[in-house]
Amino acid sequence: MTGFADLFKLVTERPEPFPWQAALYERLRAGDIPAALDIPTGLGKTSVIAVWLIAQALGAHVPRRLIYVVDRRAVVDQASAEAAAIAARVGGDGEPGAVGDDVRAALGLSRGEALRIATLRGQFAANRLWFTDPGAAAIIVGTVDMIGSRLLFGGYGVSRKMRPVHAGLIACDTLVVLDEAHLCAPFLALLDEAGATAAAAAVPVPTLRVMALTATGRGRPGPSAPLSLADADFAHPMVRARLDAQKPLRIDDAGDGALHEGLARHAWEARQAPDGTPRRVLVFCDSRKAAQQVRDLLVKQERKDGRVRLLTGQRRVLERERLVREDVYRWFLEGTPPNGEPAPAFLVATSAGEVGVDLDADALVCDLVAFERMVQRLGRVNRRGGAAPAPVVVVAPPPAKAKPEDAARRRALEALPALPDGALDASVGAVHALKARAAADPALKAILEAATTPDPLRPALTLPLVEAWSMTALDTHTGRPEVEPWLRGWIEEDEPEVEIVWRRLLPWRADDKEPAPDEINRFFERASIQRSEILEAPVSAVLDVLKKRIEALSKVDAAVSANGLKNSVVLLLDQKNEFVAAWTSEAFGKELEKTRTRDILARKLAGKRLVLQADLGGLDADGLLDARADGPKRTLDDEPDPAHGWTEAEIAAIGWRVRRIEGDEPPEDGWARAFALPLGSGDEQDPAQLVVENRLAAEPPGADRATGRTSETIAEHHGRVEAVAHRLADRLNLSAELRAVLAAAARLHDHGKRRPLWQDAMGAPKDGRPYAKTTGKGGNPALLAGYRHEFGSLVAALRDPALAGELAGLSDDLRDLALHLVAAHHGLARPVMPPILPPAPGAPDDLPPSAAETIAREAALRFARLQKIWGPWGLAWWEAVFRAADWHASAPDAASGKPGDGR
Repeated sequence: MTGFADLFKLVTERPEPFPWQAALYERLRAGDIPAALDIPTGLGKTSVIAVWLIAQALGAHVPRRLIYVVDRRAVVDQASAEAAAIAARVGGDGEPGAVGDDVRAALGLSRGEALRIATLRGQFAANRLWFTDPGAAAIIVGTVDMIGSRLLFGGYGVSRKMRPVHAGLIACDTLVVLDEAHLCAPFLALLDEAGATAAAAAVPVPTLRVMALTATGRGRPGPSAPLSLADADFAHPMVRARLDAQKPLRIDDAGDGALHEGLARHAWEARQAPDGTPRRVLVFCDSRKAAQQVRDLLVKQERKDGRVRLLTGQRRVLERERLVREDVYRWFLEGTPPNGEPAPAFLVATSAGEVGVDLDADALVCDLVAFERMVQRLGRVNRRGGAAPAPVVVVAPPPAKAKPEDAARRRALEALPALPDGALDASVGAVHALKARAAADPALKAILEAATTPDPLRPALTLPLVEAWSMTALDTHTGRPEVEPWLRGWIEEDEPEVEIVWRRLLPWRADDKEPAPDEINRFFERASIQRSEILEAPVSAVLDVLKKRIEALSKVDAAVSANGLKNSVVLLLDQKNEFVAAWTSEAFGKELEKTRTRDILARKLAGKRLVLQADLGGLDADGLLDARADGPKRTLDDEPDPAHGWTEAEIAAIGWRVRRIEGDEPPEDGWARAFALPLGSGDEQDPAQLVVENRLAAEPPGADRATGRTSETIAEHHGRVEAVAHRLADRLNLSAELRAVLAAAARLHDHGKRRPLWQDAMGAPKDGRPYAKTTGKGGNPALLAGYRHEFGSLVAALRDPALAGELAGLSDDLRDLALHLVAAHHGLARPVMPPILPPAPGAPDDLPPSAAETIAREAALRFARLQKIWGPWGLAWWEAVFRAADWHASAPDAASGKPGDGR
């Protein structure tokens, strides 16, 4: 098999690894995962993804999954692109790869199978692959919120039934790489505590490991020493060039002028190099308002909008992602100027551009912020070591007017070495040396600490808290708080934010005074909110915009309810997409009129999701919140529109659509009806319905569908699940006794479907019963009346003498585990499940209601016992493994029975 250096070239397409990258590989090969990677910006920290993958392929004992966390929602794409490029070079899905079959086999990839890559924003169908094979390598990219909420049995946009799967696979057999860890100290502490908690249980795979990446020099205690630059790195020509890249920094006192005017003036003056060469000028502003003002001044100065771009976090993700495709923005990313006459370009950014984006500008202008943020900003200019100096201007309050924190930040910058012309040396090497000097100089250390943002306070993670969060089958739990403080700590000065989504078709009938909460929940479970349609903004700004929009609508003719749906409505959901409140625009406006009711409303919205009817407007063409805008131009429930909205491919990948139909119009081939809301009386004269349809090929694992293209008997299905379970056990190197647990659960899990009521409800053919899968023709799921086949399967496993031998040979604890996997294979029994059992006269598992309730109580106690043995995350991992076997066996191409098929 090829060695590390050669594989690095193949996987990354870079000439050779830097010395620190080779050193990281040797550490991983020895089973020594560094607690921290302290590498200056611009030296390829994201290559840790490739190094981990190569180490796994070459037999190192490293976790099977790598999760790369970036603490900026706007910049997840870059790490995702890096992972996708690596996957393409590994090959699969019919495409040849640069690496050999032996490397692919070592990664657990079967013939034609692609490396699993996921970006956890709920947008791409490929995001479902990472949790469908716990034995294969996978790379997951996400934000603190997306990864942290899943780890704590939540998951923004993840159904309650799927939360244990995500939690178990994140906490077990996973390496979490936290980029720019200094920005999210509470989350880093959470990961460390979660890893220690998971490691205390008896899980048969490695538990959570954490590697913190930082370019600021903050230390981190951990079980393994950090990795930093060594002498070999400082001697490397390319490393040396990037460390020494010239960035002369000058501090300009803003004087009496407005800050945004000073920033715009310096940016305009920096637009050309002394020889006339046009520059890429990057402008950082601490506030979105200032950034918009600077953008407007530069546009006015340039007299056209062709070379000025705005990068801000308070923007709908769809438009933010479109920015990455534009030529001007890509000049800052890739160094290739747009076609046409050479001209300067300006990128005005807020903190959304400070972290994780591989920007490389020729000049930088910015306001004065905390030292760790200044380090990030400086890393976005002359990033690749160009020969020409890249001037940096920091516009700061004059000393006489400076606040104490501004004075401290200024002193930190002034501690940089002086250049002959009086400017300060802000090169990467100078900043790195400054931090090294501070480690030995208490006075300098005090200066840097005074200029650095202190870590926020945070709550401790305790086992009882994790156990409370793990009870995902409970709608409410008094000991289950919101997870936000554990992810980001208590940050009192930050204004609460709310997420806004615009839709055209919402499940509120025109004639109803209020919507039905259950209908709202079922609608958004099937037409789930996608990251690409969300805009995040401070609650106060959102309320100001909505107040003006509602006032503007009140001055025009009242909108007539169309399509049988109420217009101009506002829905409030929690982060689980579940109903909180609803208003008409008129009622919402009245609550905004008085300070007292507005304050109550603001507290209610904090941290939630506000879904607006599209006709309320408030979103401009750039995806920014704007009270003057009567848009959005497009919403996700519109038809595809590449110019202003989602492309057809993107909508297909999302896998759902919302339509208004007349009567019993059947879904098209490839689509399944998942939700229907009658809009009228339902008779022949008034047959309209609002429906959600899911694309069959894109339906996520765990959707709990018992219908498909063909029918399959219970015996056939059990055989397939058992075959896949054995293959998963091989991949996971499980012992014979643990392998027997999965096999027993496979042979028992669907016996609850044999009841005549279930067969009738699913339209099973009369001949050949009992079936595990049917085509659904002629069925009526409403007949089930709350019956869950998992409960019926549990009853059968306990009470049917013919099945008694399936659990023979298992110890009491492992017998409990097998029974729990049967009960929980669709996300229930954590700890409760409905004790509903339809009559089956004469059957050995026919029980009266009181006996059924006893079995349900025993299932809850069994859950508690198993959590003591395996831990909350370990038990969730077992469920994930078994459910993966069930999903693969249920997939249309499951005949091979191999994990990794059935995509």
